[in-house]
Amino acid sequence: MSSSNRHWPSMFKSKPCNTYHHRQWQHDVNPSSLVSTGCHRNPYASVPGCEERSPEPKPRWNPKPEQIRILEAIFNSGMVNPPREEIRKIRAQLQEYGQVGDANVFYWFQIENQEVNTS
Repeated sequence: MSSSNRHWPSMFKSKPCNTYHHRQWQHDVNPSSLVSTGCHRNPYASVPGCEERSPEPKPRWNPKPEQIRILEAIFNSGMVNPPREEIRKIRAQLQEYGQVGDANVFYWFQIENQEVNTS
């Protein structure tokens, strides 16, 4: 039994993959399973293998003061949970001052509602 344990530390090599935020371990017993990038899918991992690149994360939205003034004016006028079509109109208005998405507008109202309800 001790003879099988003797090879255990050399079974795995630590080699990082060439992808963003993702590391896989290689098994040196079956080199034919390795893909051209030097990585292979770990059968025990629930994340995609190295051959699939993760998309670059989008930068966080940092609203301009003009955008915040518009959002606060709309919120204070009584529109606290705008429907989808209204969110699109608000986004179009805010885009005059910088990049913004529908999701940014939606979440701004969600956070503003939470702050009002917890105060």
